[in-house]
Amino acid sequence: MKIFKKLFLRLRSSKNDDVLNMDGFRCVSVKNEFDKKFLDVITVPNNAIVVGPLCFENCEYTNQIILPKHLKKIDAMAFANCTSLSKIQIPDGLTHISDRAFDGCTSMTHIDLPNSITHIGKNCFDKCSCLSKVKLPMFADNLHNCFPAQLCYLTKEKNNYYLSDKETKNSIFVSQPYFIKYIIHHWYDNKLKKTLNILNTTPYEVVGFFHDNATYKNGDGFVDDILNANLKKYNWLSSKIINKTKFMSPFVKLCCLFGVFEKQPLKIKRISKKGNVVFDVIDYSQKGSEFLIQLINNNKLNLIIAEKINSALKNVKFNPALAEFIFKNYDELLKQGATFFAQCCDKFDVVQKAHTSNRGGCRQLAPTVEFFKSCFNKDKFNGVNASNLHTAHIIGMFYNNQDTFERADEIVKSHRQKNVPDNILEEDLNENIFNSVKNHIKNIETISKSTLSNLCDVAEKFSYEFLRKDDVLNLVLGKLCNCCAHMEGVGDGIAVSAMLHPSVQNIVIKNEEGDIVAKSTMFVNRELGYAVCNTFKVNSMLRYDKFKYIYAKFKKAISDFATEYNQKYTPKLQVVNVGMGFNDLSQFIRAYDKKSKMILNSLNYSAYSKKKYNGYQGDAYHEQYTIWSQKDISK
Repeated sequence: MKIFKKLFLRLRSSKNDDVLNMDGFRCVSVKNEFDKKFLDVITVPNNAIVVGPLCFENCEYTNQIILPKHLKKIDAMAFANCTSLSKIQIPDGLTHISDRAFDGCTSMTHIDLPNSITHIGKNCFDKCSCLSKVKLPMFADNLHNCFPAQLCYLTKEKNNYYLSDKETKNSIFVSQPYFIKYIIHHWYDNKLKKTLNILNTTPYEVVGFFHDNATYKNGDGFVDDILNANLKKYNWLSSKIINKTKFMSPFVKLCCLFGVFEKQPLKIKRISKKGNVVFDVIDYSQKGSEFLIQLINNNKLNLIIAEKINSALKNVKFNPALAEFIFKNYDELLKQGATFFAQCCDKFDVVQKAHTSNRGGCRQLAPTVEFFKSCFNKDKFNGVNASNLHTAHIIGMFYNNQDTFERADEIVKSHRQKNVPDNILEEDLNENIFNSVKNHIKNIETISKSTLSNLCDVAEKFSYEFLRKDDVLNLVLGKLCNCCAHMEGVGDGIAVSAMLHPSVQNIVIKNEEGDIVAKSTMFVNRELGYAVCNTFKVNSMLRYDKFKYIYAKFKKAISDFATEYNQKYTPKLQVVNVGMGFNDLSQFIRAYDKKSKMILNSLNYSAYSKKKYNGYQGDAYHEQYTIWSQKDISK
């Protein structure tokens, strides 16, 4: 067989001069395995800009590949298993090398990657066992999972950086390829040597954990997280169990959940029994470590379950409230099993927001295992079918009463039967969080335009939405924003009217994650040309320094609504007021807006309420401020 191959090559060499030409192809893709497999040299045509996937895979006799100057991309496994390939020059201008492009090129000894490359795929040079030196592209987004393990020394020659398999006088040992970009960016930092001592002694499970859970994986943020972590506590803890288990990765995740990696004590706000705001300073690194040691000593550190939790959770970030919940309920959580434990960790913030009292401002309650069980119970209501399954899911996150679910189901059906429009404007009005507020700032009515402009610049992290009137969330918004406007609250009439009255609609403000953090209910008097927002309510878990941005976003939403409304309908809106009763944004409203001389009549929300709450008229009957005016826009 070997003789046949050599003879075949010699015949082809005399005929084609060992060169494969494919002129006319912008993307090179060779399907004829018989033609390409036995070539010594391959020349990719000058007009090609892409070498297609698997294009020259398994060309085991090819020892040289000549690429054109204007090539932009090498696709996945394009040169995989070219076992004789020893020489290839990557042209300047190439930007993208896909996954496993040179996988299995066992004869390749070195390669220069130009700085034009911005992406190198996973395992790009996997199984390149003879690769001893690589020139690194400075701006590639991925340098940590594409080179073989033997390349662990980073050196700088002139203005270029190289990975090699041999230590030199000026080389830096890189224990984890994750650190390559960080070291390059901090090459001239006086503290780099000290930093490397920390990084090179950091367990690989910890490095992988911080990388996988980093907000920006392509940057250096995760390295800074490692440097700020309390690694001494982790190393001390791991020494207690390292001989007992192989499950070190889930142990890292537990350390994160319990706050072991927290470097500084945290200032935690709580409400005392007397109703006063109290701040407790808690060192979670110490508290979490002590808790883990207690579990280890009592043989309660069930790392088999921890491994299952580890598999179920994608991203874990320390949350003091979640840590306290686990400290208090660890035994009970284990009894419920790994799936339930993981659900509690994954959905903690969402479920905890729902765990409030039903009175007044929906006071936040301490998390309990029983409440989480009730939230995750899919069979808590009778009469659930395909048509009301979504209603059951939403209502079940907040309530356990069968009557509440049945009433919600009736409201949803009534909305459909009465053909209530889903929007006052007859179309969705919301703001994409990535749209710049600056494009619309001219529409915002204000006394101090420069001040509000500054607020809106920062408020881009929040977005507004006029919640569709067919959305079941209308019935539970008070729970999300700590007010009484929900199905079991005093303001249930406000919640219900948002689904059944054609001129009432909720405005919600969302954060970057898309969670609702604030709401207002607006009534439009179409005949008299005005609108009244009942009040502005903000979730109590949101930091107060964010309230001014929420205020600016409400102003933006109302201005956009009024502008759209006046282009469609007559009579036009002349003014929009907001009630000041229990208004969480009253400080900013009083600072930037004018007090209304006239109390505009709002809707009688009690007409939509349950009988025992009859008479509740909302929060706009005693004092109102004007937050939008057609007169000011005209000026």
